[in-house]
Amino acid sequence: MGMDVCGFKPRNKQGEYFRNNVWYWRPLADYVCEVAPEITSACRHWQSNDGDGLTDADSVALADALQLRLDSGETAEWEMIFASEKAKIPKEPCRGCGGTGTRAIGLFETRDPFFDKAPCDVYDGTGTTLPIGLFGTDNPVDGKTPCRACDGAGQVYPADAYYGFKVENVASFVAFLRQCGGFGIW
Repeated sequence: MGMDVCGFKPRNKQGEYFRNNVWYWRPLADYVCEVAPEITSACRHWQSNDGDGLTDADSVALADALQLRLDSGETAEWEMIFASEKAKIPKEPCRGCGGTGTRAIGLFETRDPFFDKAPCDVYDGTGTTLPIGLFGTDNPVDGKTPCRACDGAGQVYPADAYYGFKVENVASFVAFLRQCGGFGIW
């Protein structure tokens, strides 16, 4: 999933389209709303893809505000703080194996024929399931199948640990904003 930001009246190719996956869009949207609330408040739905956006004048004003922060080093500092906070996020017990590091049949009951079988079995696409042990992934010592979600460690990082913030992404968004003629988030 991602956010497709489309220019309303692009002045050139750069203003036609800006895209981020959800892992980079959310922090970018949070950042622009934090540093330029008087401009960004004209768009009420930064975190959804329902077509909300900014006018041409507001887009250029936001580009100017963001460029000032890029030039001053404030955005680079934000990136370092973001990375520092992200590094502090602790791992949590894996929901795929209950923190044991090995898969248990029935742990993921989704009522989906593929996913109900996938954690413990290999689904071959024809309606036949084959025990995963046939493919040599069982532990030869105890016969248990290591959890694929945590690689047998029993712990994983929570979803928040996968978000990213990069100065280059802000700079790319600024370039888009200057040329988009206003935009909608889809």
